Amino acid sequence: LFLSGEGICAFVSDSNQLTWDVTRKDKGVVTVNSPRTKMLAGFIASRSFTLGDVVIAPRATRQDWCTISLTLTKGESFAGPCRMLLVATGYTENTAMGWKNASKDTVGRDWGRAPSLVEVVPAEITLPVPAAKVSAWPLDERGQRGEKLTVKESAGKAVIQIGPPSKTVWYEVGVE
Repeated sequence: LFLSGEGICAFVSDSNQLTWDVTRKDKGVVTVNSPRTKMLAGFIASRSFTLGDVVIAPRATRQDWCTISLTLTKGESFAGPCRMLLVATGYTENTAMGWKNASKDTVGRDWGRAPSLVEVVPAEITLPVPAAKVSAWPLDERGQRGEKLTVKESAGKAVIQIGPPSKTVWYEVGVE
């Protein structure tokens, strides 16, 4: 636990892997920085998040809020060799959801119908390896790969850009 000058604080787990940061008024964010998972959920406020050797830089979203997670499905390190699932979501609601007011804080019993509508979050993910070692694909609703994404390099590190036009919330990433 630490306090900022304004008395607003962040709570840090005893393992230092989980942080709930409320140092910015009305812009709280939870991060996970563990050996096999990197994650953020909350108000992004034009910030990038350095989680160990991975950097997650969300771009503008409809509500300035998103969740982005990378979880290793094979391997022990984001430096590879490994395979990971990347998931990024923003604003979500059901089709024809019956909001009772303009602030959209209740639907009563009018939950709408399928399909669910989920904002595709734009972001840059930087991994601690050269771009030539990284492959990334958007995944469809069945987990099938789409067209391979271009992985760029910046300062010797791989940079993956996700979001539109991929039209998905799921990605597969591999590091040789």
